[in-house]
Amino acid sequence: MKKILILAVISIVLMMPQASFAKIIISDGDLAAITGQDSISIDMSKRWPLRNVSNLSIIWDDADGFSEYTDPGYFGTTDFTISGETTEFNGFVTLDITYNNGVTLVKATTPEIIIGGTSGMNVSATFKLGADSSLSNAQTLGTLYIGGIRADIPPGEVTVTIRPDSYGISGSGQYFAQ
Repeated sequence: MKKILILAVISIVLMMPQASFAKIIISDGDLAAITGQDSISIDMSKRWPLRNVSNLSIIWDDADGFSEYTDPGYFGTTDFTISGETTEFNGFVTLDITYNNGVTLVKATTPEIIIGGTSGMNVSATFKLGADSSLSNAQTLGTLYIGGIRADIPPGEVTVTIRPDSYGISGSGQYFAQ
């Protein structure tokens, strides 16, 4: 019985016209009319967590001074460090872009974002003020330490509407600042 069924399926496939296996060319107009059919999904749980950061330099400069102070000056840190359990993602980022009646709509879903894990993430830095961009021989203004940062941000959704007749962007969603 199985052999008869297999032969029947093979016969049907062989009797189908060759045109049914051909590629179909879609015109630009037809392609433009297809919207919102598919979206892009990125599995963020496959990404490695943000690694620890050591001795990052963050320096702001005023190379030409200001008003009566014409000498350059620099402010920042050369030892910005993030340590501990940093950041990881669970789930998918999904983007969907549609265009309808002159309005472009971008919808995004975000994964769960876990900051600091169970023991927390730590941030430290020493702020300095100096005359050269490397902040060597600079005055120490103070130190910063924030320990045990932990947060679990649940999955969310953001919708952004871009209208061609306006200069602004409006949106809605769990994490969209209005």
